Amino acid sequence: MTDPERSGAVSGRVVVVGSLNVDLVVSVERLPRAGQTVSGSDLSRGAGGKGLNQAVAAARAGARVAIVGSVGDDGDGAWLREFAVEERIDTSGLMEVGVPTGTALITVGRDGANTIVVSPGANEKTVVAPSRPLDLGPVDVLLCQAEIPAEAVTAALAAGRDAGAVTVLNQAPYRRLEDAQWGLIDVLVVNETELAEMLSAETFAVPPVLDGDRTPVVLRHAEVAARALLDARPGLGAIVVTLGRHGCVATAVEVPGRHVPGRAVTAVDTVGAGDCLTGWLAAGLADGLGLADALELAVVAASLSVQRAGAASSMPTRAEVVDA
Repeated sequence: MTDPERSGAVSGRVVVVGSLNVDLVVSVERLPRAGQTVSGSDLSRGAGGKGLNQAVAAARAGARVAIVGSVGDDGDGAWLREFAVEERIDTSGLMEVGVPTGTALITVGRDGANTIVVSPGANEKTVVAPSRPLDLGPVDVLLCQAEIPAEAVTAALAAGRDAGAVTVLNQAPYRRLEDAQWGLIDVLVVNETELAEMLSAETFAVPPVLDGDRTPVVLRHAEVAARALLDARPGLGAIVVTLGRHGCVATAVEVPGRHVPGRAVTAVDTVGAGDCLTGWLAAGLADGLGLADALELAVVAASLSVQRAGAASSMPTRAEVVDA
């Protein structure tokens, strides 16, 4: 298994296999309850999708990035491809398919909280097959999320493992991991809610409720839960649990859990914050940083992203993170 704590002088690429969406966003004073109608701002349009968000984050972190995914043969697909090219992302792995480009409907409250409904569209057509090689090497990082078919994720992780690359899976939005996937993951990234769902699905006797107002309890729970998963699933290298304003906890095989604290900021829009952290983490690993060092930068980057509106467009540059 590739060591997620590796450190070296050779920088690799980040190859993202994931989704691309057009984000349609409305800001509101407060998120509506079930059955309630609220007035909001004018509709805005932005580039998004977990795959594209994470690719942009990694590119702005300074990594060489390629994205593999699917867009529609429509104006939205052409626009997203152009957006990625402007971010210096290799788009040769993007396919055009005969269904509409993926779309996300996003509502953002005054406190930065959000609700998101995704119409996957072309993302459901994403495939990874021998006829579509990922061109990975042993110093590269393969990064996936769960907004594309599980079969494509499994094939991508297997290709990464075969190439000796570091494999990173952000299991968001949550769906139960297939047995074949667990042993292919070097670093698993989940948030509090996804961790709770994962514990429930795996029938672990670890309490699934995390209390965000009791920081020591949250941190200890995250580490205990991650350790249980690591012990139960041989081959899995490390788990990163993102905890919003509390930062994150990283737990690796035979390595004590480490808390990387968050930063106290006023959030404007939390859409894409987890993608920012994950993209920056992948860029750090591709640059030869160890897991903890990569997360130090990633947490700073995420704290900057939530102070801006938008998803892909909110990702900070390396200069901004270094100066923060």
